[in-house]
Amino acid sequence: MITIEQLKSDKLEEIEQLVPLVHDHLSSSATRTLLQNAVLSPSSFIFVAKTNNNMIVGTATLVTTACLTGLRSHIEDVVVDPAWRCQGIAQQLIETVITYAKDSLDVRTIELTSRPDRIAANSLYQKLGFVQRHTNCYSYR
Repeated sequence: MITIEQLKSDKLEEIEQLVPLVHDHLSSSATRTLLQNAVLSPSSFIFVAKTNNNMIVGTATLVTTACLTGLRSHIEDVVVDPAWRCQGIAQQLIETVITYAKDSLDVRTIELTSRPDRIAANSLYQKLGFVQRHTNCYSYR
């Protein structure tokens, strides 16, 4: 059985489990310091999927930004350990994030992005009610 819980700053030791998951399956730039900063940030809400023996096998982050027109939110860094994929964990994570955003933060709109080649992920997002926006997306480096 998988449970989803919010990673709180008083459980920073759990970051040790999260570092290899994020580093190996999402971004090689992930470090303990970056993950700790995200957990401690008041605008980031990190959720983890745990097994019965408290092993972290997935994560998703809700990021919020206070703008002049209201609170904006994005789902970032959805990752599930490959050994645990195809078991509905990503869906559980995203549904938990959506519920938290709506009920606890009064967010009206949640956005996320995904590369077009991530077919399974894009299919899941559409299944959960996300609609593809037709917009120009820019990145400055």
